[in-house]
Amino acid sequence: MKALRHGYRIAALAVLLGIVLSAVPAGAATQTLLNSNSAGGWSATAPDDANVGLQVLGVLNGTLFLKKHAIFESSNVNQDGSIAPIPIQFLAGNTGIHKIVIDFEELGNETGKSFSNFTMTLNGNATFDAKSKNFNGDVFSKTDVSSDSKVVTLSNGTLNDGESFFPGFGKSGGDLVINATGSFSLDEGTGGHQIPLPAAAWMGVSGLIGMAALKGVKQLRKLVA
Repeated sequence: MKALRHGYRIAALAVLLGIVLSAVPAGAATQTLLNSNSAGGWSATAPDDANVGLQVLGVLNGTLFLKKHAIFESSNVNQDGSIAPIPIQFLAGNTGIHKIVIDFEELGNETGKSFSNFTMTLNGNATFDAKSKNFNGDVFSKTDVSSDSKVVTLSNGTLNDGESFFPGFGKSGGDLVINATGSFSLDEGTGGHQIPLPAAAWMGVSGLIGMAALKGVKQLRKLVA
């Protein structure tokens, strides 16, 4: 009988440990896209598995000029069929540059799905300049800037699977102009955008996870007592 109870305790312990550990998010690996030494004090990172890159075109009159490329792949397709955006974290170091211009982009679709629109979303200490309204969407004929200047949407067009497009390219391509007062993220994709948890909210979630883990430890003590 004692051996049976001991077996139940071990099984319950394993299940509880699995629940507690699964509640703790694993740290995601990142790749460096910009080095502060060559980008006027700015640095940038993206998820390690994202097919994305940034190229510094130059720094002129307090403005950082960039070129961006990205390929959306089957790995970007969620289980519900939606396509996850590719986020880039821009980190302001010791810099006097508060304007970042993406001169043009090279974007590919290898998702197996068609894009009916494309959005650029800012989160954090940055907004799109009104001049971003002139950013030419290439296959998308309409460009809109949201009322809060946080989202630029390219629409009225279709990008099929296996195709690429080049927003901002050419003499009349316009620019994607970002006014930044500090660090921010730029999320680009199709079918809307994700809004990440602010730092305060994440701290709250972390606190809940910590409480759950503490409660789990207390339960473990009861089981092995």
